[in-house]
Amino acid sequence: MNIAAILSGGVGQRAEAGMPKQFVDLGGKPMILRTIDVFENSPDIDRVIVVSHPDYIGKLEAMRCEGAYRKWDLTIAGGAERYLSSYEAVKACAGLEGNLFIHDAARPFVTAELIGRLAQALRSAEGAAPVIPLSDTLVEVDESCIKCVPERKKFRFVQTPQAFHLPLLRKAFEMAFEDSNICVTDDCGLVLTYLPDVKICCVEGDIFNRKLTYHSDIELFDKLFSEKGKK
Repeated sequence: MNIAAILSGGVGQRAEAGMPKQFVDLGGKPMILRTIDVFENSPDIDRVIVVSHPDYIGKLEAMRCEGAYRKWDLTIAGGAERYLSSYEAVKACAGLEGNLFIHDAARPFVTAELIGRLAQALRSAEGAAPVIPLSDTLVEVDESCIKCVPERKKFRFVQTPQAFHLPLLRKAFEMAFEDSNICVTDDCGLVLTYLPDVKICCVEGDIFNRKLTYHSDIELFDKLFSEKGKK
């Protein structure tokens, strides 16, 4: 079973949208539904779980019922940190086997093709993530000065969804909660920190799989979805 967990637990302060950014209208539809629809319609996904800020579970449940979704069957409260929201998704899969695809709700341009590449990779790997090459030179900075310029070809931007076998995630979280100094920013970081011998397969990402972060992104994303709707 392939389960998608859509992380929608933040309040999007940097987006300055006057509301949590997952509810921003993009071409006539809230961004969260733009994202969910891709997983709902993906032939590689069997079930969808939405992880929400506790204050917005009711709003999302109303959207779920109005949309008559088949795969989206559960909306749960997330945690104060991203990794805690991922953990809530893992807990919601108790007793199930298969794979968990963890995706940011703020990446509405995810595609079924990208999800398919991850599903294919998980047939031989325990984890997989989409990456794209760096377009700019990367520098290491020390006290506001450039310390060195690493080889760009060794680095990639990582995106979501990040997908893993469920037993692997359960083990990684079990070890993480034994660490009083846990500090991870995404699910690949969690797995590599606590299970460093696990090989996470890289699949081709998508340069359009952008994350809505700042207020300036809203107008651009809205325009892109509006033009897509006209076509």
